[in-house]
Amino acid sequence: MPKKTRKEKIIAEYRKRLKLLQLNQNNASYIPSVPEKPIESSTLSQKPETIQKKEKTYGNEEDSLITSYFKKDFQKSLLLIAIVITLEISLYFATINNYLKLGH
Repeated sequence: MPKKTRKEKIIAEYRKRLKLLQLNQNNASYIPSVPEKPIESSTLSQKPETIQKKEKTYGNEEDSLITSYFKKDFQKSLLLIAIVITLEISLYFATINNYLKLGH
């Protein structure tokens, strides 16, 4: 997509300003009428309710499921690593002792 020219940037800026001005005029003309209520003494004497954090109900089950998957994957990874290392060591000793005749 080609870059905007200077004129296009100026036009876009004017459009934004025009929208803002129209929104401000619409908001200024609309003033909702809210009936004012006298403040009662009972509302002032009440203490605000404390906000309590909600505990996650799914956290323990999800955590145990994740840890079980992690353990299974980790065991599989260790097994594959052990197999690869064993194969490399056996190939190394096989080539040293000429059990595998490579190149001759």
